[in-house]
Amino acid sequence: MSDDIIQRLPAISLQLNRIVPIFQIIFGTIGNILNILIFTRRSLRSNPCSIYFLASSINNLFVLYVATLTRLLSSGWKIDPSNSNIGLCKLRIFFVYSSTALIQWFMVLASIDRYLSSCQNARYRQISSLSTARKAIGLTILIIGLAHFHTFIWWSVDYIGAKTYCNIFIYDYEIAFQIFFLILTCAIPPILMTIFGILTVFNVRKLRTQVGPQNNDARNERLRSKDRQLIIMLLIQVLMTIICMKSL
Repeated sequence: MSDDIIQRLPAISLQLNRIVPIFQIIFGTIGNILNILIFTRRSLRSNPCSIYFLASSINNLFVLYVATLTRLLSSGWKIDPSNSNIGLCKLRIFFVYSSTALIQWFMVLASIDRYLSSCQNARYRQISSLSTARKAIGLTILIIGLAHFHTFIWWSVDYIGAKTYCNIFIYDYEIAFQIFFLILTCAIPPILMTIFGILTVFNVRKLRTQVGPQNNDARNERLRSKDRQLIIMLLIQVLMTIICMKSL
């Protein structure tokens, strides 16, 4: 029985590679389109944090159709033009890894904005603006793009056995690339999100303690409710980030 299961594992893996990405693309597309519709509403367009979530949703759609769809074709149906075309190889790797990094860094920007908007210092609150959001998004895209430019140089198409593959063929660079990806995409963003999330919670709690006795219990309860919701949201956000990064 165990030998039979082992023999069937490749077939099971192939079916999973064909089915799972389809659901990811379908539900991911629906979810991100709904996010875009929500964050482009007039009532939210003036909120800087909404701009970061809007940018993240647009980038998520890009990831779905550049990374997930190509992985579906490659792993599920053995269709991968990047394995035989060096130009497509370099472009695919660049966009897959840079857009994956942007998912994390847009959430970092949203966390920083949430912290700034909750500060008591008016100068910090003024930094949280639409102008700052647009500049931060543009600068982040530029920096992440430049940081991944090396993929155009070191990724290539070459033979492994009788077939050609898009891969890294220099061992030292392969190790360096893995460390680079781990630090830039998997380690630093969750740490920053956690730090600014905790600082935001402290700011909200500080605001709650400053509510004077002249305010009624209903207002205190609303503040406590928002505090709890914020803590839960931050914990879920950090947890989902860690889970998603482990699956890459």
